Amino acid sequence: MNLREQLTALLALQKIDSALDAVKKQYAGMDRGAQEKILCDSRVEQYKSALAVANATDAELRDLRLEMLSKMEKHKSEETRLYSGQVKNPRDLQDLQEEVDMLARQVATQQTKISELEHRLEAERASEQSLKKLAIEANAILSKKVEIFNVTAAELRKVAKKHEKLRKDALAAVPEELLKRYTAMRPTKAGVAIAPLVDRNVCSGCHMNVSESSVQRVDRAQEIVTCENCGRMLCLPTQPVEAK
Repeated sequence: MNLREQLTALLALQKIDSALDAVKKQYAGMDRGAQEKILCDSRVEQYKSALAVANATDAELRDLRLEMLSKMEKHKSEETRLYSGQVKNPRDLQDLQEEVDMLARQVATQQTKISELEHRLEAERASEQSLKKLAIEANAILSKKVEIFNVTAAELRKVAKKHEKLRKDALAAVPEELLKRYTAMRPTKAGVAIAPLVDRNVCSGCHMNVSESSVQRVDRAQEIVTCENCGRMLCLPTQPVEAK
């Protein structure tokens, strides 16, 4: 294989590598739903917080109702004793009356507090359900974004796999020393280590004119010629190259 054929094989490899780079760049730039996840997580936390608040109020309300029922039963029992005639001593009757009155006041206070808690719980449950709806909607949006990402990512992986197979075949056609030089140059040349000439006198890598002597050396293909401006390896195009 002469040098011209080697450079042609290297150019074919670079086209594949450029295609792979494009796939990787597209994959890296894909929207994975990061913003949607932030919003979804926020909505879920808001819902969980509202749920915890409502459940705490609900538990407090249950405890207060049980306490009020206990006091109501005690009030009823003590009131029955008060009017049963079993207690004869005036002092005992007075103490019993005071206890019955105190229990009645406590029950009334608890009834008021229960009413307030019921109204508060109603508002908290409404807020909880509203936030739950928002969390469900945010999760649906996130799920759709993730679904789109997964479908596109799967397509890109197929394309990359195809290019990887082509690259494996292309590697076999490039001599080891030339491949080493190419591999070392790519990171410093924006991924483009070999540049075909445009209109026979313009480097397609940096779009600068190449000297006539360099063009002639490229044409003779007896040595590796680099662009005086960007340092990329130069070669003749395998097909017409348009200036960009």
